[in-house]
Amino acid sequence: MAKKEYTLKEAYGWVPAVKQKEVFDELMSIMGIARKNVYERINNPAYVPTIIEAPGIEMIFAKYDIKIKWPTKSKK
Repeated sequence: MAKKEYTLKEAYGWVPAVKQKEVFDELMSIMGIARKNVYERINNPAYVPTIIEAPGIEMIFAKYDIKIKWPTKSKK
């Protein structure tokens, strides 16, 4: 059975509570940004990671059998 896909905010919510700080710190490291900005990205449903960030973020959540569904950028 295929894993359900989650937005970044939903995926973070599925991480066990005892592991959330560890995951948050890993996200901060991969994104190379401050704590406040990680919260903004997690809570932004339109956030699309860079091509460098995406694989690392996906690997973090894959440890918990969680698949991320990234929003697509619309072309005008």
